[in-house]
Amino acid sequence: MPARLFPRLLLALFTSVLFACGGGGGGAESGSGTVGGGTTTPSVVDVSAPSAPASVRAEGKSATSVSLSWSAASDDQGVAGYQVYRNGALVSAVQGNLLNYIDTGLMPGSSYRYSIKAVDAAGNLSPASAEFLVSTSGQITLDAQAPSAPSSFIVSTAAQTTLSLSWSPATDDVGVVAYQITRDGTVIASLGGTVLSFTNTGLIAGTRYTYTLRAIDASGKASAPVALVVGTLAQGSSSSSSSSSSSSSSSSSSSSSSSSSSSSSSSSSLSSSSSSSSSSSSSSSSSSSSSSSSSSSSSSSGSSGGASSSSSSSSSSSSSSSSSSSSSSGGSTTFKDPGTAMYRKADNAPGYYVNSVTGNDTADGKSPATAWKTLTKLNSVDLNPGDVVHLARGSVWANEGIFLFSKKRAGTASQPIVFQAYGTGERPTISRPKNYFHKTQEFSGFYLGNGSAYITVLDVRIQDAPSGPAILMTSNTHHIVIAGVEVLRSGAGIGVSGENQTIVSNYVHDGVMALDTGDGSRDWGANGITVYGKNIEIAYNRLVNCVAPSKAFGEDGGAFEFFSYQPVEEGSLGYNYVSDNISIHHNFVDHAKGFMEAAGKVTNLHFAYNLYINSENTAMVLHVNNVVKDGYMQMRIENNTFYSADANPWGYGLLIQYLKSGATEAEKALSKIVLRNNIWATNSSIDKWTNPLGSNVTHENNLYYFYGGGKFHNDNWKLNASEKLADAKFANPAAKDFRLQAGSPAIDASAAGSVPLYNYDLGGGLTATGLRTDLGAYEWH
Repeated sequence: MPARLFPRLLLALFTSVLFACGGGGGGAESGSGTVGGGTTTPSVVDVSAPSAPASVRAEGKSATSVSLSWSAASDDQGVAGYQVYRNGALVSAVQGNLLNYIDTGLMPGSSYRYSIKAVDAAGNLSPASAEFLVSTSGQITLDAQAPSAPSSFIVSTAAQTTLSLSWSPATDDVGVVAYQITRDGTVIASLGGTVLSFTNTGLIAGTRYTYTLRAIDASGKASAPVALVVGTLAQGSSSSSSSSSSSSSSSSSSSSSSSSSSSSSSSSSLSSSSSSSSSSSSSSSSSSSSSSSSSSSSSSSGSSGGASSSSSSSSSSSSSSSSSSSSSSGGSTTFKDPGTAMYRKADNAPGYYVNSVTGNDTADGKSPATAWKTLTKLNSVDLNPGDVVHLARGSVWANEGIFLFSKKRAGTASQPIVFQAYGTGERPTISRPKNYFHKTQEFSGFYLGNGSAYITVLDVRIQDAPSGPAILMTSNTHHIVIAGVEVLRSGAGIGVSGENQTIVSNYVHDGVMALDTGDGSRDWGANGITVYGKNIEIAYNRLVNCVAPSKAFGEDGGAFEFFSYQPVEEGSLGYNYVSDNISIHHNFVDHAKGFMEAAGKVTNLHFAYNLYINSENTAMVLHVNNVVKDGYMQMRIENNTFYSADANPWGYGLLIQYLKSGATEAEKALSKIVLRNNIWATNSSIDKWTNPLGSNVTHENNLYYFYGGGKFHNDNWKLNASEKLADAKFANPAAKDFRLQAGSPAIDASAAGSVPLYNYDLGGGLTATGLRTDLGAYEWH
């Protein structure tokens, strides 16, 4: 990823956009073929939306955060998840068994409107709950104290497929707002701060489970976890209840009641142990015995079962989370992808159908039987809010693309326009896309231009788009979701700009050069995701082989590129555009020409829980002063794992501030770069260039692991007193398993009282499960 004096990608990109605004028309050739994935159409179509969630309320708040909770919605097929809206904009989605959410990064003394929607497995979205208005406190107070660990964590009732748990409340200086429960490392429930019991149903008889409980306060700080190992009863055993006398008299870790041991002679009878044994009385909450024996809508989650209910929730659903595919398709066995079910609409939702194999452009396009054939036909239609464009699996559209370029192709917050696959077979594919107005010009496969808003793109594959990006949104678009999409052999995968955009669960791989003339001032290509804008989330994406041979550089490319530059035709701000609130988290990068190259002005850019492996030693290139004068960067780089295993241990270093002249005082004053809780492993060096920002670049509680000649270079990067130089003890780097082994120096190595940016690590496990948060992208469990 060589340093360059101008973002060549943007220049080439928006030159193409200018051409696109011209007139023209005509058809494009369509083809047929096969590409990946398949879904069987259910025999019974679910068209019923869930009821609206009720009783949205604040369990607690601080100057910069609000802890929300709500009552469960109901649905005939079960609620799959909830969507949280702040001031009308979607800010998060949570699993269907979680009934609270902590919203962080807010402004002190400000008012916010929250509403919640429920979504079922078919993608039906409920009406919004009544809005709840809450104001953050006006003054930031330092909350340095995490809650105490909950006590008396016991099994109150056990049966063959059900376990009921209860505990005594935790304490906190600002108040406990939530309890989180994991089973075997996966979060299965998030309960309100007053709930002291939980019932897990749908389990397997005679099976052993490990539960973890922790308390969370309004600032997001989590208590030390309390663990409980317990087994369900064997087949043929009768249920067991822990009486108050048996639990209160127990001073050891065992909480098995006499009735449970006598009810079964099998070795798989109930046995439980708590990691926080206590001799104090564990008076079981009276709510535990009445905390719902199970939900009629519960469904098993995974091979081990596991629907759940609690005194604050009467329904549950299988989690929408799913592990990513194996390394053969660019994934890691330790990468947890939450999936795209929350964005999907019903298979028979009204809209249009397009099928390149059996379609006919003279039909009405309103059903699978009357589907259109070409994307050119689709582009001729104005889409309305709530429309769903159903793209047939098994279809391949060659020399076409989808072109959205007016407010007549915009959805609304409550009725987005959704593009999704239908039928069975390979995913719908756009191959060698061309400009809608100029049929011979290479172009993006999915173009979202001026006025595009509230549009969701799912399931498609875009291939062989060398001029890239394969998917492009301009800076005057907003509320675009790109999820579950595959891009391959493109000059750039996804070009992101605008506001309130969400880029999740995509697979971008095998990039190519977009321009390869041998002129280093013009050539570019093999970029994964490019970004600038405001309120943008880029998460749970897999970026693999974002590197290509280059005449000018030998190799070029990179996983992410950030150039905060707004083209003239979209606002004329150029490099005066200030990007804000961009989160790049939980991404998997394997073999790329760098992790991030950045230039321009940005506030609140953060990277967290990303994994960068098998790639060039130059992970971060931060242009200070040499691309644009008076640029500044405010960014946090936390809890990432960088592991470069470059055959040629060359590069600027794992972190570089690259410059040709000194930073101005204005740049120094406005810039602030924080690197903490990361693991940097390299056979090269950490930094080969002088830091131009002085004390405005801080690094603390990082772990450096040098192997094969790796080192600090010329004393430019000095070890902070809180940092470590040691073998990280990864589980199995050869198998792309960068979890920590027991005894790793990264375990519990963050600063005391520090709060991770996210509650989940890259593998989906809870963070801060020990005394302190671990370093890197994975928490040791």
